[in-house]
Amino acid sequence: MGTTATAQLRMSIAVKWSKTRDVGNAVAALGLSQADDFANGEDVSEIENVIIKAGTIAPSGSVNIDLNDAVPDPGGDTVAMSVVKAFVVKITTDPALTTEAVKVGGSFNSWLDDASDEVRLHPGGAMMITNPQSGGYPSGSGALTLINEDAVNSQTYEVMIIGEVA
Repeated sequence: MGTTATAQLRMSIAVKWSKTRDVGNAVAALGLSQADDFANGEDVSEIENVIIKAGTIAPSGSVNIDLNDAVPDPGGDTVAMSVVKAFVVKITTDPALTTEAVKVGGSFNSWLDDASDEVRLHPGGAMMITNPQSGGYPSGSGALTLINEDAVNSQTYEVMIIGEVA
């Protein structure tokens, strides 16, 4: 039997803002949101599978999430993710434990401007990158790499990647 995957991605920020003035108060409710729905398939806003990885990064250590057949899907089959449509990285380390970041980058870098670029996520932080276009972000022969900048404490993470399989 074949694998079928669909996804709903939701991001939003809602802010209540106010400022006291000499005459009356200024109040505003501000918000920004993004919603993407992905059907099953290999075209715009379509995906074929998902990989999920969670774990611990040793002090000054790194984790490579190989997008080419090294990460199992929820059914336990290894997946070669050829095109990434979206991914979420969440650093689940308690922010009271450390202030050091986890760098996110690696050889899967088509979502970055330069191959050496990285994004720094601090404990409790998260990021979501999406590209619903037909070609998404090609994974090439790449891996998403998480590097712990803390030389003393381990850090924990969760990653979810959706896209098209090879």
